[in-house]
Amino acid sequence: MQQISAKSYYVPTLIFFFFLGFYLFTAKGVVHIADGMVNFQTVRSLVETQSLAVDCRILDEFVVHNGNGRCYSKYDLGLPIASAPFYLIGKLLGAPDPPDLDTVSVPKLFVSLLPQFATAVTCALLYVLALHLSSQKAAAFGTAFLYGIATLAWPYAGVYFSQPLISLLLLLAVTLLVKYPPTHYKALYVAGLALGWACLTRLDALPLVIVVVAYAVYRLWRSQSSGRQ
Repeated sequence: MQQISAKSYYVPTLIFFFFLGFYLFTAKGVVHIADGMVNFQTVRSLVETQSLAVDCRILDEFVVHNGNGRCYSKYDLGLPIASAPFYLIGKLLGAPDPPDLDTVSVPKLFVSLLPQFATAVTCALLYVLALHLSSQKAAAFGTAFLYGIATLAWPYAGVYFSQPLISLLLLLAVTLLVKYPPTHYKALYVAGLALGWACLTRLDALPLVIVVVAYAVYRLWRSQSSGRQ
């Protein structure tokens, strides 16, 4: 495996902090849309009661009513699980989130930061991938900058939706598969974990996941690896 110097992290780190600051400055810092609210309620239940039940006052189109009188989110669990550490930090710095859906709280604030962090990491990761493919720092930086500023990445970074997390997970898998040899098993394991988490976040990410897996299988076949590998 090629040794990675500390200098190679310098520019991606700067890109991450630049976009993180930019997204934090332009974000609203609240969870206010029904899609995000039902996912936040799942996060709250996971941390506070170790269950998946959500507030039944949320619109019926976003929840499933169970026979036991409880309601559950229609969305997948990848985003709430990834958001749990942010909720815990908010709880430690503030207090548990109150039952009222519309009350502003520190846990809501911290959970709403996940899309900003995920998109900032995606921009830095995109620089790494573009630099590996082109070997041109200016082109790699331009690619990351255009993605972070001139695409839907910016508006989606400001709302608590699952798309920023899925983008990060898919790009992480692709970067690992492109950057490392096809028989580098640690890269394959992490890429597989990222792809599985993407499906856990939104099942409709499966077609894209299949494409990435097919690329990984193709590279293994080209490397003349054994069937067991």
